[in-house]
Parts: sequence; structure tokens; C-alpha cells
Amino acid sequence: MEEEIKYPIRFDQCPSCGSVIRVMEREVNRAIILGNLPPKIAIPALITESHIIDKRQPLVSAKKFPVLVCFYDVCANCGTLYCREVIKREGLAQPKPKILRGGLIPPRGLLPDISGN
Repeated sequence: MEEEIKYPIRFDQCPSCGSVIRVMEREVNRAIILGNLPPKIAIPALITESHIIDKRQPLVSAKKFPVLVCFYDVCANCGTLYCREVIKREGLAQPKPKILRGGLIPPRGLLPDISGN
């Protein structure tokens, strides 16, 4: 049996050169100090999401599935783009909207009320 992975997974240094200085993290911290961003905000250089679901199967409304979210930054020393954190969250499957000749049909609740009530 495989060992269970504990999330979040964090990588504190560049896998290429070992530096702990990251470009986006440094610039975001500078913007916080200058008052251009609120405290305790994190903005990665890149975010990817991997949905762990069989896309060959029809989506069942409100079906939950795991999602891995990876946050990347760039090493300020050597320029390597690397994953600095991986989190696991839960996604919720939603069926694709129906497309008619006139375009997309918005979900119920977003249509204007024309009943006069």
C-alpha cells in the first residue's frame, strides 16, 4: 500500500540552486510594504489545477471530486520556475450549460424577472 500524502506540500527552496528568494513573493512583499496590497496576501507567478475525475464518464450534478492546486514561483537567483506549494481541495461537478441557436442559456436565478411580481 502506498504511503498517504499529507497536504499542503511546501517546497521552500529552488530545486536547482537552493535559493529561497522568489521573484513574485519578493515583489508582492514590496507592494505590501508600500501599501499597494493588503497584508498577508500571496500572489504566485502561476497556478495550475488538476481535476482528478474521469472525463469520459457523464458528469453527475453535485458530484464531488479531488482537485490538486499547484502554486509556482520563479527563483530570483537562477530563473527556475518551480512548484512552491501543492494543496488538495474538493471540486464540485457541474453539467455544461445548454447552448441554443441564440447563445448560452444562463443558470436559473440569473434570468431577469419578467413576471411583473
